[in-house]
Amino acid sequence: MRLFDVHQFELPEKEVIDWDKTKREIGSMFSSYLVSRERMGLTRMSPIHSTYSLLDQDIPEIKHSSFV
Repeated sequence: MRLFDVHQFELPEKEVIDWDKTKREIGSMFSSYLVSRERMGLTRMSPIHSTYSLLDQDIPEIKHSSFV
């Protein structure tokens, strides 16, 4: 039994992408992201660090957890 279909996660051809809809959806996602950061008491944009991490280092719960 397969857990998921790998073909659903392939990049589509450039000709079949609805660029206007994609632009609106990405804008909507960023708006929601920025609002949720503000509600958590964080700055709207994450600070840029010299190292890369998938975890946001500005959130105290993550900073002092066993993940970092």
